[in-house]
Amino acid sequence: MKKWLAACLCTVMLLSLAACGASTEKASGPYVEMTEEEWEELWNEAKTQQDSFERIFDKQKGAYEFTERERVSSIDENFMEFLPKEYFSDVESGQKGKIDKVEYDTYDYYLYQTQGTEESQWKKEAKTCYVYTPAGYSESKQYNVYFLLHRKTYTEDYWFISTVVDGEDRELGRGDFVYLLDYAIANGLIEPAIFVSCTAKIGEAGDEMPEHQAANFGYELKNDLIPAIDAKYSTYASREHRALGGASRGGLLVWGAMPVALSEVAYFAPICNGCVHTIYTDEQEAEADRLCDAMSTQENAQYDISYLFTFAGDCDTNKLRVYSTYDEVLEKMPNRLVWGENTYYGKPQYGTHSNKYFYLGVYESMQLFFKDEK
Repeated sequence: MKKWLAACLCTVMLLSLAACGASTEKASGPYVEMTEEEWEELWNEAKTQQDSFERIFDKQKGAYEFTERERVSSIDENFMEFLPKEYFSDVESGQKGKIDKVEYDTYDYYLYQTQGTEESQWKKEAKTCYVYTPAGYSESKQYNVYFLLHRKTYTEDYWFISTVVDGEDRELGRGDFVYLLDYAIANGLIEPAIFVSCTAKIGEAGDEMPEHQAANFGYELKNDLIPAIDAKYSTYASREHRALGGASRGGLLVWGAMPVALSEVAYFAPICNGCVHTIYTDEQEAEADRLCDAMSTQENAQYDISYLFTFAGDCDTNKLRVYSTYDEVLEKMPNRLVWGENTYYGKPQYGTHSNKYFYLGVYESMQLFFKDEK
């Protein structure tokens, strides 16, 4: 009886999710492990966000049309619609990574530069980041480094904390993303790497000025944060072995930091957001044009983009922002970004704007990053 009910529920959900690109052939893979309750939770979340997206799209899309791109089997075969529960299993103590708190000094570069303040008058800002080193970390080896920016309302510990439920305290090192890193590295699903959970918040900019933060963070990253990490850990200390990613608000900040950080970072993963705070496609495209122009200056033109991976599920309320930004970037830089070679767009069928899909976006980016570097 229970199996019959599960089959009925799955059938109803798959038919109802047609607007999200659902397929009636979803009977294998990680979804097999889901209970009826988990299926219902997935359906409710996806349906709610899809309804919201459709309302936004109808009002604000203008003349925008989505661009369908061909499937690249060599890439897509490594991607999943949903991370299996086993990927968040607690590994043995000897397979667990370590998390350190690292402090460094920086400046509000954007503020001082726009005000024309003499450098001698700049005031230092003390900041904190958290660094994950994989199990077996050794100073005799060199590691790739992946910098990650957080979603709105969170802080620099976001990627490494437990989910906050009903006001419970955040517990560092017990979050799902940490379990995912431990499991994926222990099982050879991703290469051992250093992950840095950081923030773009600076001074009085607070949480409501993303454009300020984006413009500033590129300078902070290359002038202060990268040197602090290279000084403390055994890294390759080269741009070809560094990635910058972020989810939601963090994805917006990655787009904005790219033109400044390009000299020090070769891999980028703006996840579940476009390049400006608004959702309007014309503003996304205008800002994307500006970013591309900045990426193509004489100074930046000498640096290759090793990989640009962006990501938004079919039911993500930010999907329109991501699509319109990404399409414009590909159109403006055809000689630097080639579909399926050094750029790709992850698009899980049921993907919503939620933590589990932010984690999936980072995991999938790691299937593509650092593959050709020695």
